[in-house]
Amino acid sequence: MSLAIAHFAVGLLCTALLLAAVAPRLVRSPTLLAFGGLWGMLPDAYWVSPVGLEFIHSVHVSPWANLFWFHGYLDRIDPADTNTFAAEMLALLVVSLPLIELFVRWRLGEFGSRSGLMEVPESKRRSD
Repeated sequence: MSLAIAHFAVGLLCTALLLAAVAPRLVRSPTLLAFGGLWGMLPDAYWVSPVGLEFIHSVHVSPWANLFWFHGYLDRIDPADTNTFAAEMLALLVVSLPLIELFVRWRLGEFGSRSGLMEVPESKRRSD
C-alpha cells in the first residue's frame, strides 16, 4: 500500500493530464484537480468509513481499484508505505504541473506578447 499523499498526488496529476488533453481551460480549476486527487484515494476509504466496509475493501483489493487512478498498481509498487515513494510522487507532481500549464497555454494560444498573453488584434488597438 502507498501512503495517501502518493495516491492524492497521482490522482491530481492524472486528472490534470486528462483535462489538458480534453478540456484545457478546466486544468486551472483547483476544485476539479482536488476531486481528482480524492478520486485516487477513494479505495482507501474503508479506513475511515463507518458503513460499507466490506464493499469498499473488496474494491480496494480487486483490479477495479485501478479505475481510481491506478490505486491498485500504486499499492503493489509500494507495499511498505515508504516515505521515499510518496516524496517521489509529490516531486513528479511539482515538476509536471508547470509543464502541463505551459502545454495548456500553448494549446489555448496564450503565447505571443511580452505579457505572455495573446496580442491585441490590430482592430482593437488604440492609436495615440
